Amino acid sequence: MKSLMSKTVGFTVSSEPDSQDYFDFNAYLVNNPTATITVQAGGESMCKAGISKGDLLVIDRTIKPKSGQIVLVDLSSNLTIRRFVQAGNHIELHPDNFEPNSKIIKPKNYDVWSVIGVVTFVIKAMLWGNWAMYALIDGNCFFV
Repeated sequence: MKSLMSKTVGFTVSSEPDSQDYFDFNAYLVNNPTATITVQAGGESMCKAGISKGDLLVIDRTIKPKSGQIVLVDLSSNLTIRRFVQAGNHIELHPDNFEPNSKIIKPKNYDVWSVIGVVTFVIKAMLWGNWAMYALIDGNCFFV
């Protein structure tokens, strides 16, 4: 994926197709091309972390998750995005929103689950189109 790159905000860059000022998004967003996937966020469980419904998430499947990182998890064939938390000898998967009744997932030894990868980038649409626009105001997520 190629895009024209602006050197300074507010100044234009040549729109000539052979310009040397191209920005390669793949080089910037993808460290491991064969192990990188993208998914679209389907809900608001991570809105406090800046992830809204419709956002594209870049996920690296080779990174071993560390406590506090955001991960894509397969829970019995159901995919979800959660914050990976190492709590003593066990793992918890936390939502990151402002809902007081949000469920913290605490996988047990007999549960079928796995971390697919770590979220490395979030790509947001800034135009209305078919994408929902949300705002974080005073610690709450609102549809705009």
